[in-house]
Amino acid sequence: MPTPILAMIPSGFKTSKFASVLPNDGTGDFTVVRNSSKTRVNSLGLIETLAVNVIAPDYTGGGCPVLKIEPQSTNLLPYSNDFTEFSGGTRLAGYLSPDGSNNAYNISHSGGVTYSYNPTNTRTTDTRTIWARTVTGTGLIHLCSFNGNSNNLFTVTEEWQRFEVIGYTSVGADAFYAADFRGSSTLTEIIVWGAQAENIAGANATSNIATNGGIATRFADIVTVDTSLISGTITSIIETIGGVDQTPITTIPATYTIPVGNINKITMQ
Repeated sequence: MPTPILAMIPSGFKTSKFASVLPNDGTGDFTVVRNSSKTRVNSLGLIETLAVNVIAPDYTGGGCPVLKIEPQSTNLLPYSNDFTEFSGGTRLAGYLSPDGSNNAYNISHSGGVTYSYNPTNTRTTDTRTIWARTVTGTGLIHLCSFNGNSNNLFTVTEEWQRFEVIGYTSVGADAFYAADFRGSSTLTEIIVWGAQAENIAGANATSNIATNGGIATRFADIVTVDTSLISGTITSIIETIGGVDQTPITTIPATYTIPVGNINKITMQ
């Protein structure tokens, strides 16, 4: 295989720029535009906030990082991390969270057996997520929607995990249940953080969008490079997304835009 004219792997970054390995003179660096902050999982496994027009390698799941290019999305839940604004159960603040701060909550079964919040702006088509872990041991619990639904029973351990429910039935109306201790649940308490509901037509969840008193939108990542500035004749562009090489692009645009997805590398030959 010939040496690429351009090679980009998730590595160097700064405000408004994401570096390519080749060429190394800056002509192949990508321009980043996103008029809002966003979050990523860093190399320590912690969720951190990136400033406007900054994109950085994402280490979700561990292993080699990816460049997570995301579309615009909105968290429809007005309180993502303040569970005093949810109703039911006993709520205790001050637990270590996935972002390294102490803003997670312990919620537990107490008389009213459910723990829920019912905003009027969520729908049965939403993609819902929440981070959860047990206080100790492993157990089952219904997360994100009413226990009578069929896609929300999860095995939770002492390690933080992000749990996802894509769409659900009308059982329980449109209430977002951070945790429902009824049904097949075996746990009576759980630690939670980062509740999210996105109306994204059945797609997988995007990165965490914090809210505090109203809905919040993260704008799309627009990451581009001016191919006319790169020395040499480019005849193909190969995108490796989710570990799979896509069909090469052979009609070379003057401005190339990285597509949405978990990008492993971009090469131009």
